[in-house]
Amino acid sequence: MTDFPDALVLKLCFAPGLWEHSVNTFLLCRAALDALRVPDGPARKEILLAALCHDLGKAEWPEPLFSLPRHAIPEADWTLMKAHPLTGADLLKEIWPEAPERALEIIRRHHERPGGAGYPRGLEDPGLPALLVAACDVCAAMLEDRPYRPKLTLEAALAEAARFAPEAVARAVGEAAGKVLGFPKGGIERAQPAG
Repeated sequence: MTDFPDALVLKLCFAPGLWEHSVNTFLLCRAALDALRVPDGPARKEILLAALCHDLGKAEWPEPLFSLPRHAIPEADWTLMKAHPLTGADLLKEIWPEAPERALEIIRRHHERPGGAGYPRGLEDPGLPALLVAACDVCAAMLEDRPYRPKLTLEAALAEAARFAPEAVARAVGEAAGKVLGFPKGGIERAQPAG
């Protein structure tokens, strides 16, 4: 996984806010994996690749969808929006045929929720890696300013993630977020040592 294709970075950069959100999710996920003491190796790298590329399917959206709140999205666009996990995995495979299948499956599952409450496939058990990426995605998204709302509080972001993430995952994301100060444009700023 060392030959990261330029075409993938370019795809993430041309949708409004997608690169920044992707990097924020990746950095939060990396810190959560550290909190969970997940060692370096293929599984960790696949989770991190999925965290970076989880919303790649949004690169296919029309630009106006990026600035609308959920309640204002036309019904016809919900099908497109709910398909972005599958579209994203397909795009990654097209751009990078060597992408690991486990990373692709995490991308497909990052909006699935326990008990079949998520989308696009309504899976009963999305699996721990997908729920970790999902919790990091939710926290990152809620801690970012959006055209339709200012960023929310860390407490609100963690409460939302705790609604679906297993306790250990929610705790790790909380610990990771506690080590991170803000999610400004361009990526997370790390806390600086005092003094």
